[in-house]
Parts: sequence; C-alpha cells; structure tokens
Amino acid sequence: MEISDARALIESLLESGGIRSVQWAIETRHPGAGGVASLTGDYPRVVLGLSGRRPLRITREGQPFRLLLKAGDCLVLAPHTWVILEPGSSYFSVGVALEARNPRLVFARHVHRARVLSNNPTPAEVRILPGLCDNITMALAAALLNAGDGRSTELYVRRLAEALWLRLVRERAPSDSPEAGKAFVTYSAAEHYVRDGFARAISREDVARFLRIHPSHVTRLFLQFAGETFGGFLLRVRLESARSLLRDPRLTVSEIAYLSGFASPNYFVRAYRERYRKTPGRDRAGM
Repeated sequence: MEISDARALIESLLESGGIRSVQWAIETRHPGAGGVASLTGDYPRVVLGLSGRRPLRITREGQPFRLLLKAGDCLVLAPHTWVILEPGSSYFSVGVALEARNPRLVFARHVHRARVLSNNPTPAEVRILPGLCDNITMALAAALLNAGDGRSTELYVRRLAEALWLRLVRERAPSDSPEAGKAFVTYSAAEHYVRDGFARAISREDVARFLRIHPSHVTRLFLQFAGETFGGFLLRVRLESARSLLRDPRLTVSEIAYLSGFASPNYFVRAYRERYRKTPGRDRAGM
C-alpha cells in the first residue's frame, strides 16, 4: 500500500463522520497472558481502525481492559505501555510509531478464519511505510496523549486526533535522507516485526519469511542499522521488556521471563545479570 492509498482511506473515513472515539493506554503494567503482546518502547504509538473490529487488551486502573477497535476508533499508547492483540474478527487498521530515529506507518490487515482454533491470533498481513516525526507531528501527538487526563472535551480530542492523522498521511517522510532508502524501509519492517513479536518464539528465518528476503539479508540489515546481530537485538528488546515488567509487583520473575519471550527462567536470569550486572530480583528491590 502506498501513501496515496492511505490518504484516500483515512480522508474518506474523516469525511464520512470523522473519528468516533479516542481511547488511551497510559499504564505500564502488562495486561496478562494470552494473545500476542507488544511494547511501545520509549515512544508513543497511535492506532486507527479503518474497518472491521480489532480486539485488543490494555491495562486500566491496574486491571486488564478489553476493547474493540472499530472503524473510526483511535487508540493512543503512551511510551512503555503494553497492548495485546486477541483472537477475533477481521479488521484493517493503521498505526504510527512515533520513534524519532525510525518513525513508521503500520498497516495491518487480518482475515478471521472461524475454523482455526487457537488461543493466539494468526499474524496479520502488515505493510510498513516510512513515517513522519517532525515538530508539528510530535506536538500533535503530545497534545493528544496529554488529553488523556480527562480534562479535555470529547470534541476537542476527536478533532486533535483527526489533525494528527491528516498530518501523517498528507506529508511524506524526507526522501533525501540517506536512511530513507529501500534498505532502511526493509529494516524498519524487520524491527517492527521483532518489537511486536518478541514475546513469542521468533527467529531470523521468521523475519526473512515475513519480508520475503534471504535470512542472511536480515543479518546484514541489523548489523547495518541496529549495529548488532539479529539475535543480539532480539535479546536486548526482551531484556528491556523484562526490566519494565519488574516494576509490576504482581508478577514473579518466572512470569516475567515467559512474558518477555524467554524459554526458561534460568536463562533469563543469566542473560539479565550479564547485561545489567545484577539479578532481576536485586534490580527489582532497588526500583
């Protein structure tokens, strides 16, 4: 999908009634097991439903909260927050990851197959495009995130969300940047795949199949743009996830290990000590 197609879809939605509702995910606690979990990182994300119903789970007042993202519904995720995609019906949505180094638009389309019985949803078809992360876009995103305190009117919030999405689809990412070429776009898709799927067993070969490239090309992309191997990047993302989960007193170290994608608690503790120079338990005690 090209940016012109995105513009047409989103502008059509806005002209036919605008954004219907805005929801916020601002709590950093994990909403529980099941589904496919992803972590925002140290940047905000915004998701807009274009069609169908996308079942999600976030945390509200310390408890799991389920919502259906329908056409015209917007979800704003603060940095370091979790969202879980649950099994459900077909949907089409667009998201933006406002990461200063690697802003990206993420189109996700899923076709539900009723005969497939599983606790986890089948992967959505994903298309990733370079995004926009200039001062105006970030100011709109910050205002939208701050509006989650409940003091802003509903109309103001909806118009603010519409302004953000119109900005995102009407402006292109700079094309003269040395990182705006095909290789960086491919790496962006690979990085997104890892950050959205690190909680489950994934491999370099999985990323290669997703991108329809050779596994050795995945290795070259991570070395070029992340400065580390694919395995090193995946481990770092999992450890960063685990460290954020240690702030949740409801979770044991073993639960944190599995929620962050580690096959065993023992391996998790060893890897954690090697990176942070202390065990997860000692690190938690000092938080």
